[in-house]
Amino acid sequence: VAKMLQELGRTDIPIGTGVRTEVKPINQAKWLGDYDLKDHPGKVYEDGVQALIDTIKATPGEVTLIVIGGQTNIEEALKRDPSIAEKARVVAMAGSVRIGYDGGPKPQAEWNVVCDPKAAQAVFAAPWKITYAPLDICGQLRLTGDDYLKVEKSDNPLSKVIIENYDLWVNRGHHPKDSSSILYDTAAVYLAFDESLATMEDVKLSISDKGDTVLDENGRTVRIGTGWKDEQGFKDLLVKSLTGK
Repeated sequence: VAKMLQELGRTDIPIGTGVRTEVKPINQAKWLGDYDLKDHPGKVYEDGVQALIDTIKATPGEVTLIVIGGQTNIEEALKRDPSIAEKARVVAMAGSVRIGYDGGPKPQAEWNVVCDPKAAQAVFAAPWKITYAPLDICGQLRLTGDDYLKVEKSDNPLSKVIIENYDLWVNRGHHPKDSSSILYDTAAVYLAFDESLATMEDVKLSISDKGDTVLDENGRTVRIGTGWKDEQGFKDLLVKSLTGK
């Protein structure tokens, strides 16, 4: 993230270190090269969780917290200061309600929940509003053909950084040359600021100890994206956001 911000001239955006969950090489190691976080000219909070808490509490009005990974850091923030749930709402890429990976006809345990079910349960138990972008809306979401090529061939610095990362990603070979990987997180980012292109539903869910997100009459109300009213419209917006055109 630090290297991305530096290459894009956006070191004005602060970043923070979260709770360590594992120690192994990252999938973008080839793109990272010998980049050292110590050399990053922007602000890096050693305690990103506290920075998150401080930012939420210092910001007037409601804060939208976009969660696009395991929810370990959010659980830690709630432990330190439960009052953040009174000032924020959560929009997360998480779960599988009726559809599984790649359009599978049955719900599946989704990674962002399975990797730390207790954290997901803790976030669920807090009194903030929650919106999920589950596999139902994003599990098949790819840019392919002309949509992908517009990004690949763009001279926009953001597009270039993304394609460089993608081409050096350890799993790049698992995907066709003219296709992105599944763009799960882009759905959550979209739902954080607009829902007009998506099909939305309010459902009651619970999270099992194994990390399943289950429809449950006794669960808590969660707003979920179940599909697209205009999927191509979303893809057009995404391409424009990445290319500037």
